[in-house]
Amino acid sequence: MGKNRMFRVDKIPENLLLTQLVPLSVLSGVLLRPMTNEEISGIMLDSYLTTDTVANTLCYALYYISHHPSVKKKLVEEIKTVFKDDLTRPITLDDLNKLRYCEAVIKESARIRPTFSMISRITSQPEEVEGFK
Repeated sequence: MGKNRMFRVDKIPENLLLTQLVPLSVLSGVLLRPMTNEEISGIMLDSYLTTDTVANTLCYALYYISHHPSVKKKLVEEIKTVFKDDLTRPITLDDLNKLRYCEAVIKESARIRPTFSMISRITSQPEEVEGFK
């Protein structure tokens, strides 16, 4: 176990991302070396930002679908074609590959209203790339 990471395995909630990262980093032989606290913090931050952008993209997709009944109708037809009458079965990768119209709708929503531009990064000092500042 890492020198500065003291925790009791039996007291950690299992459903937290952090509880998956620390034991993976410290206890398993999968990694070449334990992750640093900075690496774990970076993964936590990236997962938060990614979750936010995925949620925003899906919200915009649902918004546009609700305003376009013909798109909704076509999506429902595609879902019925792929899943037949069993809407409770687990989704497989093959199912996802068949949902081409659904993928197109999500991509079009992301094109019209890109969520990644909502998250901006600012450098702490001026940069010059190919002669441009």
